[in-house]
Amino acid sequence: MSKFHTLFPQVIYQGSLEGHSKFKEQFASKLITKYKENPTRTRWNKESNSWAIDVSTAGSEELLASINSTIIKWLQHMEYGPIDYNIEAWWNVHKWHMYQQTHTHAGHSSGFVFLCGIYYLQLDEKDNCVVFENVNIKNHPSQLAYFGLPIAHKYYLESTYGSLQFNEGDIALFNPDQPHYVPAAKEEHDGYRISLAFNVSAPFKLIPHQ
Repeated sequence: MSKFHTLFPQVIYQGSLEGHSKFKEQFASKLITKYKENPTRTRWNKESNSWAIDVSTAGSEELLASINSTIIKWLQHMEYGPIDYNIEAWWNVHKWHMYQQTHTHAGHSSGFVFLCGIYYLQLDEKDNCVVFENVNIKNHPSQLAYFGLPIAHKYYLESTYGSLQFNEGDIALFNPDQPHYVPAAKEEHDGYRISLAFNVSAPFKLIPHQ
């Protein structure tokens, strides 16, 4: 019997964050005000046009608790044992023309980052969401195309652009070594794309299995 094996999946979690309506009312206008007060505060890195600010624990306890409940779903599904971890989070506020180049979250913490995620507090239909790149195929499709053998099969998609859509209120979880980027909006608009990005890190000494 013949069979195609699609080995080594890239695992992405997508779900709706509980309490989203309350969180949008609580945070959206305040974050937009902070952006307007200092729109050049940070640019993330020289290749990107992105504005970010750390999440203050005070006033964010309920939001972080809701995110933590989603993290627990991941841990249970992946059959993790008991583990102590921290959540480091920051807000991104983007106008329509702003973007982030391809990056990962591996090593971006004082501990060991084993999971990261994005929560969309505000997302216009004209905005683009996060795009994940295929870490398994590297340059193979582009090489094939160069030699006149382009492949259109879904196994060889180079990224999730146009194929994986997140909506306002959604939360995504993924591994920290997963390359991803955020394009500018599909077209100009007056709104703001507001997302919360976070790393989940464990201390270097993990709690042993019970």
